[in-house]
Amino acid sequence: MPAPCPPPPTTVVCRSPVCRTPPTDGYADRGLCALCETRGQIAVDELPTVHTQLLALVREQPSRPAGRGGTFGPRVPLNLYVDTLADQIRYGVGMWEEIVRDRARLPPPRGSEVGRGCRLLATWWSVLIATPPTPVYAYTPEPADRPLVDADGPDAIIWLTWLYRHAVATVGTTALITEVPGLCAACGAPSLRHRDGGATVWCDRCRTVWPWDEYHLHVQLLTGDPLLPGPPR
Repeated sequence: MPAPCPPPPTTVVCRSPVCRTPPTDGYADRGLCALCETRGQIAVDELPTVHTQLLALVREQPSRPAGRGGTFGPRVPLNLYVDTLADQIRYGVGMWEEIVRDRARLPPPRGSEVGRGCRLLATWWSVLIATPPTPVYAYTPEPADRPLVDADGPDAIIWLTWLYRHAVATVGTTALITEVPGLCAACGAPSLRHRDGGATVWCDRCRTVWPWDEYHLHVQLLTGDPLLPGPPR
């Protein structure tokens, strides 16, 4: 009697809801195709920079022209959408950093810091993507309302990629980012950035943020020039 035919191979489809890669046999055996995994790695690498840019926008929205000339600067005290998005990034990175640290038997973190968390997730990427279903609290603005759900490593990467895409879209639809003179008072790097119409300056290296007036005074003290211009228009 001939041996029975083997069952047909199972087609595994990438779980990312925005994936456009055609499914093939044996593809995405870890839940993500190679393209979506690479996108996740890029997101984790870039999230600290984009998160810093979001924080600089939380209290900034360019004002409408006032009279003929128009003015630039804060118009409303708080941009709630940007604040919530920045908080989601902080929460998501912090939560998955803690899970990966626990699985890798690393010491627990002290506080939540997006840059440190992303560096750890990038270093321990194989641990992150292999994380089995784990009970986690899904994000809502009110901590008391966060539902308990099961999520695994691919879920984490899909969520972090989604946050990155939305953050880039939010930052990219605002104003031009330019380099400004001076050295960072915190780390000494020549990495200061300013957004046109904004009221803050931040360091692209150590992520420190200052109000424009404090930056302006700092550069005046260093250069002795009392006639430095105001925020670029």
